[in-house]
Amino acid sequence: MKKRKRWIKTGSLLLAGMLLLSGCGTLKNTEGTAGNGKTDDGSGSTAMGRYTETELSLEDMMQGNICQMLTLSDGNTVILNEFDSSLISEDQGQSFHTYEIPVVDQLNAKQHYVMDLKMNADGTTAVIYDDNTEEESVDEFGKYIKYIVISPEGETTELTLPLSEDEYARNVWISPEGDCYFASVSTHTLYRVKKGETEGTPFLTIDEDGPRMLSFAGDLMIMDGYYYEAPLLYDLKADTYVEDTVLADFVKEYYGQRSFNGSSWFDLYLFQGKEDGVIYLAGTKGLHRHVIGGSAVEQVIDGSLSRLSSPSYGLCGMVELDNQEFLAVFSGGIVVHFVYDPDIASVPSVKLKAYSLSEDTYMQAAITEYQVNNPDVYVEYEIGMEEGSSVTKEDALKKLNTQILAGQGPDILIMDGMPLSSYIEKGLLLDLTDTVADMEQDAEFFDNVIEAMKQDGGIYTLPCTINLPMVFGRQWAAEAGQGLTQAADAIEKLQQENPESQIFQPYMYSPVAVMKRFAMVSAPAWIREDSTLDEEKIKEFLVQTKRIYEAQMKSMTPQRQENFDMYNEYFVADYGENWAANISFCGLDEMSYLGGGSLAEMGMVDGTYDYGMLTSVKKVDGFEDVTFAPMNGQSSDVFIPQTLVSVSAGSKNQEQALDFLRMFFSVKYQGQVSGFSINKDGLRENFAAGRNASWLQDQEPDENGDVVYGMMSVGNADGLEATLNVYWPDEEAENSLYQLIEQVKVPYLEDETLETAVFEEGKKYLEGSCDEEEAVRNIREKLAIYMAE
Repeated sequence: MKKRKRWIKTGSLLLAGMLLLSGCGTLKNTEGTAGNGKTDDGSGSTAMGRYTETELSLEDMMQGNICQMLTLSDGNTVILNEFDSSLISEDQGQSFHTYEIPVVDQLNAKQHYVMDLKMNADGTTAVIYDDNTEEESVDEFGKYIKYIVISPEGETTELTLPLSEDEYARNVWISPEGDCYFASVSTHTLYRVKKGETEGTPFLTIDEDGPRMLSFAGDLMIMDGYYYEAPLLYDLKADTYVEDTVLADFVKEYYGQRSFNGSSWFDLYLFQGKEDGVIYLAGTKGLHRHVIGGSAVEQVIDGSLSRLSSPSYGLCGMVELDNQEFLAVFSGGIVVHFVYDPDIASVPSVKLKAYSLSEDTYMQAAITEYQVNNPDVYVEYEIGMEEGSSVTKEDALKKLNTQILAGQGPDILIMDGMPLSSYIEKGLLLDLTDTVADMEQDAEFFDNVIEAMKQDGGIYTLPCTINLPMVFGRQWAAEAGQGLTQAADAIEKLQQENPESQIFQPYMYSPVAVMKRFAMVSAPAWIREDSTLDEEKIKEFLVQTKRIYEAQMKSMTPQRQENFDMYNEYFVADYGENWAANISFCGLDEMSYLGGGSLAEMGMVDGTYDYGMLTSVKKVDGFEDVTFAPMNGQSSDVFIPQTLVSVSAGSKNQEQALDFLRMFFSVKYQGQVSGFSINKDGLRENFAAGRNASWLQDQEPDENGDVVYGMMSVGNADGLEATLNVYWPDEEAENSLYQLIEQVKVPYLEDETLETAVFEEGKKYLEGSCDEEEAVRNIREKLAIYMAE
């Protein structure tokens, strides 16, 4: 999926990112579902009217980041693209063809990196590009940046900005009058070059940060960016900020945690409507209309019934067309046309309810997909613990259980973080065995994964994707992956041979982080088949992880302690006090390994791109002997299920819920997910889509005959610097992955209560404040009531 978040890989500063995908170019006439009313208006009649959505794929016609969508003064719609020819529609978004901007096309033809370009309605275009066509190091990047403006007639003028030698502008916007505004990468200053002039001057210093999204509405300039509580409105004529508390309060409430994704797409995009003084806000909550200075923000499209809410669609731009229609462009080259239909119900007649403790990206995307293809069904998605809320897990589960007992529970449940075994024992989940057999008529699945998920003779949940615990390194890797004791042996040996070097990543100076990483391949062994605690296994786990932790701590220096304290403070602020027990921190970090920031990498591989990074390391000079192997601990052949989908046994809409499940695990949907799908045909499609991406076909092979798929670069204050050309896995690597997946048989299902007890007492033992016998005794006492239930 285009917006699937990656596991946390390192605390290093990411300096360069990945290229985007592209694919086919066909028009899909599917009615979407977007609403702006309630089913019953109080009179017993059904409220009518909502926006329908038609999707057009332009993936074949563009690559790289989409810089802007705008309406020209002649009414045509243009999409500006940084890597390829831009596109224009002369029929209200029904079709697009190439829109030539000769100067930009020439820059791309000469391999100049176009970083940003924007246009205004009369066709005046501002461009930021890198004038150096040679490969640059991380520290050199930015030294060759140039700024130009192109008139509608094609005349080019070079612009200068009063920036220091190591500073450059990353984003540009151009006003309706032709003034250019530039935001630098690290200062809070917005620079302006007036129309007809060539030298820029500081225009506005913004306390929060330089903007990452900027648009114009009459005399107003609308700015938004990182650390902004709400968008800023600046009156260019009066040269002063404008307050709009209604707009600010709306954004704070509904988009408080918005992101800008490197300006590649926006969680919230603001643009001017056709009426003077009217702006629209587009994002996951839908489309809203606001009159500047007005007293209301009105809903136009309900995000819960629209592609706008899908995490697989990254919104890059949106415009209002004639007749109150709208056109949006999403990352990857997807264009969606929104048209109001007064003759359909404002809310679909059939309602399904989905539930998860925390927001799940795959579930949210699947709901959008299902509703688009089933416009008569509305899927309500309830999240037990909304981000930023004070609701605890216990409170959320208590509320959910009350709903289930009252016959008002969800139809579809995501069981991640929930007591799966307890729900199965109480008969709350539907046995999916027959449904799975049905699905296997249409596609090949990894049967070993499905078999491993069986409990009490039935299949009560299925993972959307799985992660694979892996170890990679040089000759020690295969041995270290054989088990927990072997890992401790190998790591102690590494430390003795490299006494000054960090064994693991910087945040692994935490005893809980060490335990968590090895718990994912050990915790399944802590509970016997008769559901009793295996204290000897837990004792062994503590003894071996202490050896590993002490080997890591031998490389601690005052500077590394300072770095760890900085990471800890940051992670506590973002992830809470128990950040180290978060499985998100258990990913492999190939970049840290390449840069010398770690000697041992043991953790999860979470999807096709991550696997491509892993297989690409061997192609780096000096790393040809690196190998990887499955990571085993006290348990062997472990996999980590993600997005566990179940159907409620008490669902009043089981037929629709199972229909949703079949769509969720179909080849089409599973072929889009970024993780390792349990639908083998879906995973094959994912690999094929990456390998056959149209934009890759135009790339020149490198000296080894391989085509670079993407690039990762990192650097930090410790001097760690590394660059990795990422190559999409070839068929041999793909088949090797299938063999690895076909070996797994033990699911690691996080048991928060069990692990919390082990980690709390284990921390004391690893740090030397108690012995292993006392630690195990305390763990037993903490878990006594839990194990008896």
